[in-house]
Order: sequence, then C-alpha cells, then structure tokens
Amino acid sequence: MVVAERYELVGRLGRGGMGEVWQARDLSLNVDVAVKSIRMHPQDTTEPHRSALAYARKEAQHAAALRDHPNIVAVHDVVEHEGLPWTVMRLVRGQSVAELLEDEPDGLPVELIDRIARGVLAALAAAHGVGITHRDIKPPNVMVTDGGDVLVTDFGIARHNADTKITMTGAVVGTAAYVAPERLKGVESPAGDLWSLGVTLYQMTTGVSPFDRGSVLSTIHAVSHDQPDEPVGAGHLTAVIMALLDKDPKTRPGIDAVLHMLNGTEPAAAPKAPYSDPHATRRALIHPCPKHTAPPSRSNAIRTPPVRIPVRRTRDTATCHHPLPQRHVEQRLPS
Repeated sequence: MVVAERYELVGRLGRGGMGEVWQARDLSLNVDVAVKSIRMHPQDTTEPHRSALAYARKEAQHAAALRDHPNIVAVHDVVEHEGLPWTVMRLVRGQSVAELLEDEPDGLPVELIDRIARGVLAALAAAHGVGITHRDIKPPNVMVTDGGDVLVTDFGIARHNADTKITMTGAVVGTAAYVAPERLKGVESPAGDLWSLGVTLYQMTTGVSPFDRGSVLSTIHAVSHDQPDEPVGAGHLTAVIMALLDKDPKTRPGIDAVLHMLNGTEPAAAPKAPYSDPHATRRALIHPCPKHTAPPSRSNAIRTPPVRIPVRRTRDTATCHHPLPQRHVEQRLPS
C-alpha cells in the first residue's frame, strides 16, 4: 500500500485503540520513515472522529514547532489518504522505556535513569518555553535509541497556551496513573508534566507504577490521596522523585530546580541590591576587588554529560518514536 502516492508501507510497528504505526519508504526521497494513521471510517462525522482529526493536526503542529530539538520527535509531514490523516515522522531504532522495563522488570540502572531524566527535562524545557504542555509523559512515550539518545514522543494530547479546548468541559485526557492530581481538578499547567516525569522515574527505579490500582477510578483516587513509599535503590534520585510527586503544583520543583538536585548544586541566589557606601570608591582604589568568574549560563545547566547509555538489549526491528497511546482517561469527573 502506498499512502498519498509517496509513502510505501513496509511493515507494522505497532497497533493500538486509536490507530497503527508503520515503517514506510519515502519513494520521493528514498529514505525510511514512520507513518501513523488513525483508525476510523473516513465518512464518519461523529464527535470522536472530529476530535481524532483535531488531535492529529495539533500533534503535528506541536511536534513540528520543536522538530529541531535533539530530544523531541521530528515530524516531517501530515498527509491525507482516503479521507484520513497520516503523520509522517522520523524512524528511530531503539526501545521505549516501557520496553526496557519489560527486559528489566525490577527496574533500570540508576545511571541510565539519570540520563533519561535529563533528556526528558531538556525536551520539556523546550516545549514549555514555547507554551506547549505535553500532558502524556509516561514510559511508552520516552525512547532510548540504539545510539543512546533520549527522545520524548507522542504529542497527540499536548496543549498550547493558545489552543482552544478539544475535549468536553470537565474531561481529563491522559493515562490515569500518570495524570497530575491538579489536572483531575481541571487545572492545566507545565507542572503537570513534572509530576508525570516523577511517576515515570519512580516506575523506572522499581518496575511498578506508584499509583496504578488496576481500574481508572481506583487509580484516580490513589493519585489524589495516596503517598507512595520512597523507591528502593534509587540512590540520589530518591529526593528528586519524591519532590516531583508533591501533590501541590505550587511547591513542586520546576525544571531548573530538578536539574540542580540532579547535579547536587544549589540554585543561584537572587542578587541583593548593592549597599551604598560613601567610602567604597576610595577603598576600591586602594584595594581593588578580584575579578569574579561569570556563572554558567542556563543553557549549559541543561546539557547532559556525554555518557553512553548502558542499554541492555535492543529490538531487531525498527521502533517508531511515536508509540501508540495506551489506556487514557477521558471522562466527566464528579462535581
């Protein structure tokens, strides 16, 4: 099958409730890509159909705005074939964090988790910097490539500050175990992404989600009310994870604070107003102050050291870094 007279489907990479992801050959450029389709009838005019189409377009727009970032998926195009949208993306060979946890069910090495955390933080800093909240950070949506790069994937339910709401009022979209407690109350902010990262890091260290209770309602109750135990064996990541799981978004650490925690450094104090000393000029002439070294720039703070990721094992097949969404919550919450 050739999509939009250009992308020849080679093999299916994944299938979910909303659609399929395929490896394809770009017949125009003669390169391999990944294409994602939405499963629906092209003549369907129902509200779910319109919402799915809107999500596909928004995902492409959000991802395209960040396509040059090394830790974010590169979306090349959105094409229409037989009445349905197909998103064309870079094809990446590697594994999602969810797949890594299948190979290491008791948790991943702390060094690898630290590296993944820094990559996700870099991606979120870029997204939040242009007003985009991902809203679906979780193990299937974070990949480690065969070369050791960390990629954040699937902007399907991301939201820009300027976006109009696609879902109905009172609805929460996301995967229950990773949705921040404030989002359950209808409060959207970038802090929700940091909560989701905390849940993901917790699962990477222990192999289990701290809030998944088997059903959506029980999981939502756990997110809102339960306080998980500290993860065993997380090392220096323990304080980071527990801070990110602060249920109050106002006291939850931001990206810069988390980076300082990972680096074991203190955030720079706000400069104080200089004291006006009438004798300062004379003393300065007699005892000139030594020159101070300028503090490191913020851009340097978010860089990660060139450490090779100790990925234990990779799949033989190509994996698109846009895995299909798993169980999502989209329901009207009780008033």
